[in-house]
Parts: sequence; C-alpha cells; structure tokens
Amino acid sequence: MNRWQRTLGPDGNFYETLALAADVVIVNACLIVSSLPIVTAGEAQRRAVAVIAQLAADEGSRPVRTFFHGFGRGRAWGRVSAWWLAMLALGLVAAWILRALLILGGVGALAAGAAVIAGLGLVGVGGTWLVAITAHDPGHPSPWSHAAMCALAHPLRGLGIVVAWIWPWLVLVMWPRAWGMLLLFYVVIGWALTWYVIWLFIRDVVAPPTPADD
Repeated sequence: MNRWQRTLGPDGNFYETLALAADVVIVNACLIVSSLPIVTAGEAQRRAVAVIAQLAADEGSRPVRTFFHGFGRGRAWGRVSAWWLAMLALGLVAAWILRALLILGGVGALAAGAAVIAGLGLVGVGGTWLVAITAHDPGHPSPWSHAAMCALAHPLRGLGIVVAWIWPWLVLVMWPRAWGMLLLFYVVIGWALTWYVIWLFIRDVVAPPTPADD
C-alpha cells in the first residue's frame, strides 16, 4: 500500500479528518439549536464540550446521542447556567458603561473602558474553565474554585482562550465586509470548532492523562 492509499483509504488520515469535521459540524448544530432559548446556552456549551472531549480522545462518540444524554441533569447544568446568565448580565452592563465612556471621551475614559473589557474577559476565561471542568466531571465537588485556580495558574492558556473567542471581532475590525463569511462559519462549524481548539489547549489540565493512558 503506497502513501496515497494509506492517506485516502478508509483508515487513512484524510478520511479520519473528514469524519471528525462532520462530527464537529453536527455538534455545532446541536449547540445552536439547544441554545435558542438563550438561558440554556450555558448547558448547551457544557454538553458540546463533553462530546468534543470524546471526539478528541478518538472514542467514537455518537454526537447527537451523547450531546443530549444528560442534558439539564445534575448540579453541573445549574452551575454553568448561573455563569452564563451572569455573563449575559455583565455583558449588558459593560456595554452600557462602555457607551457612556465613549461619550465622555478622554484618556481616563479609555483606561476605564480597558479595565471593563479586561474584567469581562477574566469572567469569560473563568467561565470557559468552568464549562470544561463540569463537562469532564459533572460531579466535581468545587468546580468554581477549581476554575478560578486554573485561570490564575495558567495565564498563557487563559490568553489562548481569549484569542480563540475574540479573533472574529479582530477580523471584523480589519475587514468589516467579512461579517457574512464569519456568520456562515459560526452557523456551520464555528462555535463547536472554537471549543474543540480550546479543549485541545487545556485538556491536559482539566483531564490530565493517567499512567494507563501513556
């Protein structure tokens, strides 16, 4: 069997990559549909990460079945939902403050605006850790403190999380006409793909390998 046969065959890298991409698209659809009530978006993200963790571990996940199995059950859903609703509320307050600062103008207003954005980013990073932790271990006894410790102990990973979430806004700043392509990207695969990249970046902290995995 030559190299192309190994690559393009049923067990080749190309086929595996295509199958993974299809699964991520399915997860993205499940995530969007289950987030439509808005208040369920936190739990939808947690379930998406649970499926993505299986896909990343090559465990042959059934995306739809795994996604909805356990949806809204246990204490984990309440924790991520509380974070999500708090994030929405903080986002609205931050938008109002930034609008007021924009009207005021000046160096002081610019510094205050940067502080508001930084604070919102910290909450977002901590929430990302919380979602990943509760996706991996729904029964974790103290996920809030664990998420805070991870955010403080791994600032570079936190920076990576920020980049993963804000890069579309940076693209829009540089190319405002790209909003249509970005919207299509997120409707098709973007949300789940972002979580997949983040999971690969933090999984050795959230789910450290055991000696049997090595």
